[in-house]
Amino acid sequence: MKKTKIIIPILISILLINPGCQQDKTEKAAKVTYTSFEPSGENVKFYGRTNYDGEALLMGLSATGLGFNFTGKHAEFVVHGADNESTESVGERVVVFADNKRYDDIILDDKHSQTIKVDLQDGDHTIRLIKASECLAGLVKVDEIRTDSETITPEEDAKHSIEFIGDSITCGYGIEGNNSYGFQIDEEDATKTYAYKLAEIFDADASLVSFSGCGIRSGWTGDPDVRDTTLLMPNFYKLMGHSTCKIDKESIDDIKWGFDEQYDLVVINLGTNDSTYFRSNTTKQKKFKKGYIKFLKKVRALNPYSHIMNAVGFFGGNVYDLVEDATKTYMKKTGDKNVSYHEIDPNYMRQDGYGGNGHPKEISHDKAVKKLKKKIKK
Repeated sequence: MKKTKIIIPILISILLINPGCQQDKTEKAAKVTYTSFEPSGENVKFYGRTNYDGEALLMGLSATGLGFNFTGKHAEFVVHGADNESTESVGERVVVFADNKRYDDIILDDKHSQTIKVDLQDGDHTIRLIKASECLAGLVKVDEIRTDSETITPEEDAKHSIEFIGDSITCGYGIEGNNSYGFQIDEEDATKTYAYKLAEIFDADASLVSFSGCGIRSGWTGDPDVRDTTLLMPNFYKLMGHSTCKIDKESIDDIKWGFDEQYDLVVINLGTNDSTYFRSNTTKQKKFKKGYIKFLKKVRALNPYSHIMNAVGFFGGNVYDLVEDATKTYMKKTGDKNVSYHEIDPNYMRQDGYGGNGHPKEISHDKAVKKLKKKIKK
């Protein structure tokens, strides 16, 4: 009994000294009232090749996503990934930006529905959800957006627009790795690539059409006698994306892209994977050049008003001369003057070290940005 008599007055005195303590607990316990929104064009801005089917927004390619403005404190995304089981090399990574700052970085688990929460100070905010991993590794659907405000509005369009057509380098493969081996979801981040950063510099909306191992006539191959025809950009460019993964039992390959938007600039960075096949074989090199010109014509037909820049780089090799020659031949034969060539220095990785599976680190991407920035300004 004596022990009880001592404790009770101490607790009472604490509450008298700090009356705000009880109020803080009440505020924390207060339930947030959310309003639900569809991830439709009326509510959000779409980034890259996305598809809203009336129920959910499908995001497949690197750097696809959505953005919106709201006034309040709290926002939530209800999302789910592909049907297949996740592993270190198969799955989805998304990044949340709040007021243009990196807020959160999430690798989705195998739950069918997952909620990503954003908690901020009360005020006007811009929230963006971007898919950092590539289409081949997995797909994401945004099922619902919830905020503590009654309305949300799409982000404003940027002044310019750029589309990047590329391979693993454009995807950000291994950009956070350190001489690690094999593809890993947690080492890939498209928001740290030369492509994403260039778009930010020029206040441009970016579309990244890129797949690891992709080429013009051959995807990456460890054997020059075996041509890989499973990863060819000419086969995928007209599609919303390409993946062996399915989401809700549906394939992204079944959705064709409309090309309703004309980009100010289209940057092609392909040929590195082809070089693992053609190497020093002149016959294969000629076929690559012919295939490159054919693809260039396809890109021009679908983007009649865009400036096309053929930017090759990071890994070096004879692909530089071949792409430059293909660019000149194309311009001469077609009379198309709205095309240019740019070489990305192959020495960056030798200076900066290698990321995952021999790919460039972010520091090397940053160096490429500086040179490409000057070229694009012209």
